[in-house]
Amino acid sequence: ISKVASLSVSIYFTNKTHYLFFDKDTNTVYLKEDKDVLDVKVVDKNDKEIEVTKNDNGTYSFKQPASNVYVNVYYKETIIKLFIGSNEAYVNDKLYQLDAIPEVINDRTMLPIRFIFETLGAEVIWNKENPNGVIIKKDDKEINLTIGSDIAYINGKEYKLETAPYVKNNRTYLPVRFV
Repeated sequence: ISKVASLSVSIYFTNKTHYLFFDKDTNTVYLKEDKDVLDVKVVDKNDKEIEVTKNDNGTYSFKQPASNVYVNVYYKETIIKLFIGSNEAYVNDKLYQLDAIPEVINDRTMLPIRFIFETLGAEVIWNKENPNGVIIKKDDKEINLTIGSDIAYINGKEYKLETAPYVKNNRTYLPVRFV
């Protein structure tokens, strides 16, 4: 919850961290990035929807009622479809050719992580301090993996994986449940 003078603004979002600024003098909501925004809805404390105008400069504005408001920001979802044993993948119905094929190993579905995480806007890099380590970064999250270890760290917190990540044909695989 961000407080601006006597106004409380609550922000809800689906799958993306964003930065929002509310100018109480002009009742304008500024988003750092709006290319993935589907909609912005504003409701008052009684859940009555307030009309929102999308401006040409990528901002959204509305008339401020006497009460506090809730600003809901809805983002586009990214839908990734992969098929076991196939090098075809779909991202929001667009076809891609994979260089690593999803597979089932010991009753676990394993996915090539670079394609998945880069499609979701993350960076996948080798850990220079750990020759068997992989780091995945997106916004304020960092995932640390070690090839052959069933322990992962998300922002320093330890998580146990169903099965350890492995490398096949120079591509790192992770269990789908972790992804």
